[in-house]
Amino acid sequence: MTSLIILNWKRPENIKKLINHYQSMDCIDEIIISNCNEDTAITNDTNKVRIFNDYSEKGNDVFGLDLRFVCGLRAKYNTLIICDDDMQLVEKDVEKILHIYHQNDKRIVGNKGRDLRNRYEPTDVWGEQTDIILTQFLVCQKKMCHLFFLCKPMVEEIYESGTPYGNGEDIFFSFIVGIYFRTKHRSVNTHFKQLPEPHAISHLPNHRSYRDKLCRFLITNREIFEEFIHKLVL
Repeated sequence: MTSLIILNWKRPENIKKLINHYQSMDCIDEIIISNCNEDTAITNDTNKVRIFNDYSEKGNDVFGLDLRFVCGLRAKYNTLIICDDDMQLVEKDVEKILHIYHQNDKRIVGNKGRDLRNRYEPTDVWGEQTDIILTQFLVCQKKMCHLFFLCKPMVEEIYESGTPYGNGEDIFFSFIVGIYFRTKHRSVNTHFKQLPEPHAISHLPNHRSYRDKLCRFLITNREIFEEFIHKLVL
């Protein structure tokens, strides 16, 4: 059983398309939408779709992009799909990624990966030895959302300098999950439909330099993260 999570910030038309697209798939049992912006909020609750108005509790101000993982904790099912609102995968590729994930669920599996170096390299990589899985489309265990919030204070000082707050959550999440399971991740090359992407975070002027800074911090302090994470019981 699988829950799919999407944040709704400034592209409500994309969200509506994605709901219609994914709710017909038998491999997806629940869709969770977080309305992060009152001006673009949608209403479409069904038996399969649950919508949360996180702007009403100032959730977007407090959690930013981490609302992905808040929604993960709300999910009914232990297998989570986290995806962006500007990418649409066909059903066979969703099933392909889920099939590979269930062969070994002690890692993250997704459709786009990056290498983790002393700087951020925005070059797609695929295969079994992937450091970072982007949140464009990934599958993970629900309990990894608990891990995220346990580890988050360790990067808070850098995190607060991101635009928007929470930028780099894909790098950080992949990093700590890899340490927890003592493995790397799997990225799978897929076809997808690119939806309109106005207001894209990756187009912001400080996006690259901020992610460089986060990568350097994680690599420099890896042993500290390992010592902390390997003592956790989730």
